[in-house]
Amino acid sequence: MVRYELEEPLCSICGLSVGFYNRRERTWQSIAIVMQGPRHAVSNDHLSWCRATGYPYQGLSHFTQLPSRRPALIHSSYRYSPTLAVRSDYHFLGFHCACISIAYRVILTSPTNSLYNAKDVWNTLNQRYRNGPPSEEYWDDVPPIPQKTAQGTCSWTRYPAYYLPTYMHSRKFEWWSADPMLIPNFTACLLRNLQSCPKTSPTKRSPLQDHLENLPQELYDQIKEFVQQGPMSIQPTGILPQSLWKEAFLKIPFLWDLDVGEVERFPDSPPDPDKEWDWEQLVRRLMARPIQADPPALEYLMPAPWNYGKAGLELPQGLTNRRRIWQIVDDMDPNELDGWEGETYGPSEETAAAA
Repeated sequence: MVRYELEEPLCSICGLSVGFYNRRERTWQSIAIVMQGPRHAVSNDHLSWCRATGYPYQGLSHFTQLPSRRPALIHSSYRYSPTLAVRSDYHFLGFHCACISIAYRVILTSPTNSLYNAKDVWNTLNQRYRNGPPSEEYWDDVPPIPQKTAQGTCSWTRYPAYYLPTYMHSRKFEWWSADPMLIPNFTACLLRNLQSCPKTSPTKRSPLQDHLENLPQELYDQIKEFVQQGPMSIQPTGILPQSLWKEAFLKIPFLWDLDVGEVERFPDSPPDPDKEWDWEQLVRRLMARPIQADPPALEYLMPAPWNYGKAGLELPQGLTNRRRIWQIVDDMDPNELDGWEGETYGPSEETAAAA
C-alpha cells in the first residue's frame, strides 16, 4: 500500500519520519543519510552514502539528497514513480543520522548483537523489505520485522513492530520523538533513580555468596561480563555485591555518554548507615527489554507503548527512545531468514534475477 498523501519518508531503522522540524527536540529527525547499494551487498564497498533530509514528492515520500537535492525514493516506493527510479539492481534506504550512529554503537559494543558492519544492516533490512508482508497501516515505507517465537522460529506480522503499537502513535510528539543522542542532565537524571536498600547482614549471607567471593578472578570477571549482557529480570536477587553492580552500571553499552566522574563523586552510601545504594535494582531496570505492544483491538482502543516508567524509572524521554532504537538494531540478524519455512511476500529469486 502506497501512502499517497503528502507525508515525510520514514527511517528504515526506527520507523519514524524524516522531515523539517522547528521544535528543538525534533531537529534530530531532520538530519538524515541515504544509502545506495545492490539487493545483496557482500562488502561495505558496495554501499555509498549521501547526506539527506525528507521531502514529499508528487504524493510519494522520498529523501532529498544533499547538496544536489536529487530525490531518492526508498526501497519499496521508487517503482511507483519511474522517473525517480535508480538502476534496476540498486535501490536506496534512508536513516536518521542518529539511528545509524546508534546502529554503529550496537555493532561495536553490544555483546548480544549479530551484526558486524554496515552491510549486515543493509542486508537485514533489504531481506525484510523484499520478503515481508505489506503493512495494514500507512507504515509501508519501513520494513516489517519478523517476530521470534518461543520455539525459536520466526513469523511475520502486518504490524511493523518498532516497539510502538501503531503508525498513528509514531506521528504524535511523545517520548519516541525525543532526541536519542543529546540528552540534557543525562547522568544526574540516572542517579536520581538510584534508591537505597538494607545492607545484607553477614549472618544472613548465603553459601552461594561465600562461594562467589572465593572464585578465581577470571571466573569472577566472566560473571561481571554476563551481568552486562541483559536483558534481565527487573527483580533484584541480592546475591552479587552492590560494588559489582556499580561496575556494571558504568559499562552499560547504551549509556556511552555517562559522566563517570559525576558517578564517582556521588556519595558512596546513603545517609542511613544501615542502608546501601541499590545499584543492582538500577542496572536491572535500565537493562529491561522494550516490549512490543499488541496491535489495537479497536480503532480507538490503542494499547500504550512500552516506556521506562513500566520498569519503575523516571528518565529523560530521549533515553527511552535510545533504548527503543538500540533494541531494534540489537534484534537484527542478517541470517534471520535463512531456512525460512513460512510465507514470503516479495518477488521470487527468478523474478528478481530477471529484473
